Amino acid sequence: MSADGITSVIIEWKGPYTLEQVKELGVGNGIYLLTGQKKRSRSYRDQLQYCGITERGFYDRLCRNHPKREMIRPDSLGIWLGQVLHPISADRSYLEHIEHCLVSFWAVHMNEKKRATNPKKPICLVSRWMRPNDKPYIRFPEPIQPLEDVLWWDTKHWRVGDLKVVAN
Repeated sequence: MSADGITSVIIEWKGPYTLEQVKELGVGNGIYLLTGQKKRSRSYRDQLQYCGITERGFYDRLCRNHPKREMIRPDSLGIWLGQVLHPISADRSYLEHIEHCLVSFWAVHMNEKKRATNPKKPICLVSRWMRPNDKPYIRFPEPIQPLEDVLWWDTKHWRVGDLKVVAN
């Protein structure tokens, strides 16, 4: 939290991963996005379906009867892992505040409760989108295309923006 009361956050997103790839990575304590197609859906497009948090390993959270993961067709499941780069330590309440910001602005399908309200505290969130091989995305894959790089909530208005990758 800064002096003016706005929480500033930088997240590095990597993905998409399969569940097996997440197991091999062995990372955790962060935010994750699940993309794909709902089971029994008529849509043929992968979409952002769920946003969650964990203080444990990502695989531990996702592998054991995760009710939202079970609602997504396994052949379309994409997992995006978000690590908080700033601030260096993010406890559960911090992760919940970040999740609430993402879910309420992006209107994530399967996050019914947090989608219904806006966060009570201001937040500025900057996302960096990376491929699993650590190279930045120049153009995003379809499921995350509509997701802005910068979200700023001042408790009254949303401000958004996209960052541009510039070659050296």
